[in-house]
Amino acid sequence: MAKTLRRPLPPSPPLLVSVAFVSRQWPRIEALDHVTRELDALLDNSQLWTLAEACGAGHEHLVQRIVARDTVKIQDMEKLQRQALATSAMASAAAGGHIAVLRRLAALFPRSRVTKAVEAAARNGHVEVLQWLHEQQDTLDVFWDAREMLVAVRNGHLDTTQWLHRHTTPPEHQFLIDEAARNGDLAMIQWLYSVGAGDECTVNAVANAAENGHLETVKWLTEHCFHNECPSIRMDQAAANGYLEVIQWLHTNGSRCTTNAMNMAAANGHLETVKWLHENRTEGCERAAMDQAAVNGHLNVVQWLHANRTEGCTTIAMNGAARRGFFDVVKWLHANRNDGCTTKAMDNSAMNGHLEIVQWLHQHRAEGCTTAAIDQAAANGHLETVKWLHEHRTEGCTTVAMDDAALNGHLHVVQWLHENREEGCTTAAMDNAAAFGHMAVVQWLHNNREEGCTADAMDRAARQGKFDMIKWLHLHCNEGCSLFAMNNAAGAGRLDILQWLHSNYGMGCNNRAMEAAAFGGHFDILDFLHREGLAQCTADVSIKAVAEGHLEILDGTTSIASTGSYEQARLSITICGKWSVELLHFFAAKMKQFERQNRHGQPVQQQHGAASVLAPADSA
Repeated sequence: MAKTLRRPLPPSPPLLVSVAFVSRQWPRIEALDHVTRELDALLDNSQLWTLAEACGAGHEHLVQRIVARDTVKIQDMEKLQRQALATSAMASAAAGGHIAVLRRLAALFPRSRVTKAVEAAARNGHVEVLQWLHEQQDTLDVFWDAREMLVAVRNGHLDTTQWLHRHTTPPEHQFLIDEAARNGDLAMIQWLYSVGAGDECTVNAVANAAENGHLETVKWLTEHCFHNECPSIRMDQAAANGYLEVIQWLHTNGSRCTTNAMNMAAANGHLETVKWLHENRTEGCERAAMDQAAVNGHLNVVQWLHANRTEGCTTIAMNGAARRGFFDVVKWLHANRNDGCTTKAMDNSAMNGHLEIVQWLHQHRAEGCTTAAIDQAAANGHLETVKWLHEHRTEGCTTVAMDDAALNGHLHVVQWLHENREEGCTTAAMDNAAAFGHMAVVQWLHNNREEGCTADAMDRAARQGKFDMIKWLHLHCNEGCSLFAMNNAAGAGRLDILQWLHSNYGMGCNNRAMEAAAFGGHFDILDFLHREGLAQCTADVSIKAVAEGHLEILDGTTSIASTGSYEQARLSITICGKWSVELLHFFAAKMKQFERQNRHGQPVQQQHGAASVLAPADSA
């Protein structure tokens, strides 16, 4: 009889430092390897970490333990699943600048495609990581020339930007000076200008700098990129943010504005800016100026506009001030203006639990409220407000009160409404509570109310990953679920829920499940859906995957060959929209491969498992 070859067991990870230290103090225990291993397993919390999380934290020892623990599982993964694991782990390590961890990952995943790590390192200014990745071209398939310089500029990493300029060829038309101007990063702007990026400088650069108050940057750009002629930009956003010196300079140099300048300056409480615009510009403002100043609680601005402008305000002013809890503004408007308010004032102040304002409006205004007052107060858990309205007003409430209180998990409000009001609730109450995992509310409604729930309860619980809730509903309710439960679980990346639903309900799904899984990069979900014959791949799987940068899925998308020029164009546009020249090159090479195979009558090579998920349905 032939011998069965067994895969060698992976090496055990080194003992935890605490276990090794204690064992050395007790030689008899140290001599018993099985005992020290049991102690190690008891204290080991590496199972609480994913590989990507450990890599992001830079805990090399923890990474080593996770790899040792999961070696067999990683070896048994499909090629594309291993690539997805490598992508997330390397991106996390690169984002944290952990080169030692990256070296370990490179050994674990040789010849892996490195897509997201480059951008992650550039975003956080880790030049040493970029240098290391650049040196690994013979051992790793590193993707460059996408968005790395853009994110380096956006985050103010000049040394990183300079390194990328020397060692890569980023795509044109990224408008880097426009981006740097937003941060007022004059050193970055000057360097970009010195290497020829000034040709891509647009009026947006000056607008971005002005909007964020960077006057010196505005002046430098005007001098060097626009030959001392200030481009025609609006000063509205600079006014909105209260940058008075910028506004004054733009005004002197011929810029314009609209009524939005004073409107937004007033809304944000910039009184000095409002005064200057009033004295030096002719555009004026609208009633929105006082309305929004009141809504945001800027009483001094409201008072100045009242004394110096004629536009006035609307009921929005008092309604909004009441909603936001600005009692002083509400009382001042009541005493000094005739615009008044509507029922929204009491409704919305009740919604946010401003009971003192609710009581004052009840005593001093005649508008009253609607059923929305109790409905919204209940939804947000403001039981004292609910009680006061119940005792002092006659409008009452609707079933929305209990439905939405349940949605937000306010069991005490649900119970009070049940005991003191007659409106009750609808099936939406339990559906809502189940969707957000409010177990105590669901159980109370089940035991004390007759409305029950619908399949929507389990469907939405699946979307939120509330597995305990799903199992409770399965045991205690008969409504079950619909195919949307499977779709939702797939999109949430919850293979455990997906398998359970399929096993317990024989539940199917539609192609949106696979598209949602592709969008999230959930290879285990894709593999399960394909193996069980639950969904078919469409061109949208590739579109969704590439939109989120999941190149590993695109790598296996053999169905592209038969999707036609329209879908290919859509995919190309998606890739270009991600600023990824490398991805576009990859896609072009893939299409050439398919064309070459079709021309010679060769079938497109199929892969098994997760890769074959992406094959056409008739060839799977």
